[in-house]
Amino acid sequence: PTILAACALLGVDEVYAAGGATAVAMFAYGTESCAPANMVTGPGNIWVAAAKRYFTGRIGIDTEAGPTEIAILADDTADPVHVASDLISQAEHDPLG
Repeated sequence: PTILAACALLGVDEVYAAGGATAVAMFAYGTESCAPANMVTGPGNIWVAAAKRYFTGRIGIDTEAGPTEIAILADDTADPVHVASDLISQAEHDPLG
């Protein structure tokens, strides 16, 4: 509900509950209910990276992301909420690519 509410506020009129390499393929080729997209962006696991590589040229991609490596340098003046947010923002990435 929160995602759909944000989409409504932003004027988004199409939302698909899809993910992974199959979602990349869906956006590359389209389906009966989903027109092909111009570009696919965002992180994913090694299978998403492989799908992005496969469909490069048919559809635009942002990058073939590799494994996530992150280091956060903070001292006692750092806001713990911001530090935690930086760590959590990488949780959706596959550590293997």
